Amino acid sequence: MGTVVRKGQYYSVFMVLSLVTAAIILHDQLASAQNISHFVVEEASFTRLCETKNILTVNRKSPAPTIYAHAGETLIMDVENKGNDNLTIFWREGRYLTRHERQLIWLIQPGRKVRQNITISDQGTLWWHAMNIWQSATVHGAIVVYPMPGISYPFPKPHADIPIILGEWWKKDLKEVILEYIASSSNIMHSDAFTINSQPGDFYPCSNNGTFKIAVETGKTYLLRIVNAAAGKTLVFGIAMHNLTVVAMDGRPINNPFTSDYVELSLQQSLDCISSKFLL
Repeated sequence: MGTVVRKGQYYSVFMVLSLVTAAIILHDQLASAQNISHFVVEEASFTRLCETKNILTVNRKSPAPTIYAHAGETLIMDVENKGNDNLTIFWREGRYLTRHERQLIWLIQPGRKVRQNITISDQGTLWWHAMNIWQSATVHGAIVVYPMPGISYPFPKPHADIPIILGEWWKKDLKEVILEYIASSSNIMHSDAFTINSQPGDFYPCSNNGTFKIAVETGKTYLLRIVNAAAGKTLVFGIAMHNLTVVAMDGRPINNPFTSDYVELSLQQSLDCISSKFLL
């Protein structure tokens, strides 16, 4: 037998379907307007220095995908821990504080997922990282913060932004390295290589194909967003036959930019440097 629907009932069903459709469209529009990042922390296989090993990654990448935002914007962060250990993450915010103050700290147990809203008040380069030293060596990422909409940079707008995360690589399992470091009397935890965006330089073995490279155009201005993610080390960064103009530190524009042929980054520091002339 067929189902008979009266005219009034037909209009009621049509209205309900229309409202549901409108709600779905509105939800999709709101989601697309929000700045949402989905991060999954899990082990993945990486090959460096002629050897392969598993490391803890973010979306199977290290460093994590860069987060882009405007000053004053609220980020929605979804982080899922698929690792075997508890994961504690530092998210730093706050323009007028030092980089060690007003940090958001999350504890995420294995198999759990956490959502957190983060309001970005800085303008420049921030970064986040795992708290545990053996996790933070590979679980970290940059946060590129543009000026508020309608607000100009306090310097000429760059042609492009280039995140550069300085880090380290160990051939051995990092847990073993840390135990050996604790048992020793050394003040420095020595690594097998220094890295740029997780890639050793071409002076290291088996590293020519993976060396981090950027394509640039002569005469263009580039903003290098440099982060020191090394384990307890001050690092020096420079480009051969080139000068760098420092315009921001730890997510805060500086009042008096200065120019040098190299920059020194202390532990966990970030610097924004303008590079306007590449000698190719």
